Amino acid sequence: MLVNEYYFYKAHQEEIINGHIGDYVVIKGSAVLGYYKNMIETFDDMAKKQQEPGTYAVRKCRPVGVPDMSVTDLDYTIVPAWTH
Repeated sequence: MLVNEYYFYKAHQEEIINGHIGDYVVIKGSAVLGYYKNMIETFDDMAKKQQEPGTYAVRKCRPVGVPDMSVTDLDYTIVPAWTH
C-alpha cells in the first residue's frame, strides 16, 4: 500500500482535483506526475516514463466528500500486468 501517496492526496485533495474532476491523477511520494482522462492513457504514459509498477498511486479525482471507490470505478495503486 502506498501510504504516503494516500495521505498526500487526502491532505491536498482540493488543490489536486481543482479543474480535474473525473480525471485520473498519478501521485508518487508528494509529487503529482500527471493527469489523464482514462486508465489506459495513464498506464501507457507511466510505462513511457519508466515508472516502476507499485511505486506510484493512481486515483480518480472526485469532489471532496464523494467516496474514493465504487464497484464500477476502482482506483489503482499498481500497474496491471497486461500493460507491459
